[in-house]
Amino acid sequence: WILPFGMEPAASNHPDDLVALPTLTDGTILEALRLRHEGRQPWTYVGTICISVNPFEWFPERYAPDTMASYHAAVDAHADLPPHPFAVAKRALRALEATGDSQSVLVSGESGAGKTETVKICMRYCAFVDGERGGGRMGATTAQVLQTNPLLEAFGNAQTIHNDNSSRFGKYIQLRYTAQNAQAGAHIATYLLERSRVVAQADGERNFHALCALMATSATEGRPQIVDELPRASQCRYLTGGSDHAAPAAGAPAGMTRAEADEMWEATCDAMAALGMSDGDCAAVWGAAAAVIALGEITFAPAPGTDPGDGAGASPDRFAPADAGALDRAARALC
Repeated sequence: WILPFGMEPAASNHPDDLVALPTLTDGTILEALRLRHEGRQPWTYVGTICISVNPFEWFPERYAPDTMASYHAAVDAHADLPPHPFAVAKRALRALEATGDSQSVLVSGESGAGKTETVKICMRYCAFVDGERGGGRMGATTAQVLQTNPLLEAFGNAQTIHNDNSSRFGKYIQLRYTAQNAQAGAHIATYLLERSRVVAQADGERNFHALCALMATSATEGRPQIVDELPRASQCRYLTGGSDHAAPAAGAPAGMTRAEADEMWEATCDAMAALGMSDGDCAAVWGAAAAVIALGEITFAPAPGTDPGDGAGASPDRFAPADAGALDRAARALC
């Protein structure tokens, strides 16, 4: 097989499959992974398990259509080609075709390990195979399945101190196939969303991508008008909780530039359109997001006493909005 630069088989002192090591201990495993990582080989097998060491850089040639075609055409991709998530996805698809039984691919690891990207790599391979089955054309259903990723990331991922695109929820993605082994759709179940991040973030971390992009983007089409009446992104309470930037860029939350916000906004809107959401549905989603930001601007102060016996002082058990304008904006955003 002729593979792109950097995908040649590993040297004998750090094999593709750690089962081949003469001695299998914590030390020999870690040393082999270190050598492979230094050689720009982020994936290593341990039997049927694929270990991924995040290289924190993107290797475009390793995810290109030609590379996917090589793994798709291989008789035994696990044995004949370097370790890759493509081979894991291929094994699951082949077992599905051979047995008709459901298959599972479990992706686990600590924050920043690369779980989100690995899942997308596997899904892209499945989409490629489905396209090859259709004569090289990706079906509309498969294209929609891939577009779920940017939408989920926009509303479920955020920047943390460990990871700029950390998933703040768990997800179970079920790809559904017909009896002829063609993709028919997908079902995605999400759970344990970190809802508290909406109102407060740890030092050096950000709110969910979608909320940051909504307030920082330069785009005007599709953006709720109420956004123009809200404080700048760098002054919104729900977007600055935990910010360690003393002077963020004008109009942009700490850590998100205008260009990044525009890119996130465009990708999210494109995903909504690809999934068949109407303009009204999109407007409702962004309107709800803007309402959340508006609600965060409401603060309360002790209400003036109304009982003559209490004098002119404030009642300790009654509060009222400190800024009637903030309350009005939130009310209009919720309408």
